[in-house]
Amino acid sequence: MAKINEICFIDDDPIQIFLLNKFVQKLGAGYKTTSFSNGKLAFNEMLKRVQESGVLPGIIFLDLNMPVWDGWDFYDAFSRLYGYDVSKVFILTSSLSEDDQKRLHYLV
Repeated sequence: MAKINEICFIDDDPIQIFLLNKFVQKLGAGYKTTSFSNGKLAFNEMLKRVQESGVLPGIIFLDLNMPVWDGWDFYDAFSRLYGYDVSKVFILTSSLSEDDQKRLHYLV
């Protein structure tokens, strides 16, 4: 398994971000973490990274329900970036939407 260089959280809930950061700290591996409050901010950063360095986070935790760009908007755009597949994307959401559940089955 490749070394994880960074863990990214894309979620508009500051409490969720806080808890995820605490969880990562408890792992004790010294992972760098970044967070974004919506998919558009996150995508803009990932696009910039691809253009400048090509270094993307090893793991992305993605919420589906967010303002501006939701998780699906981010995922659709992100999955078209060169080198996106170095990142493992994990969906973390409270969504009970049948549409979200059906769409998730296509990703697995």
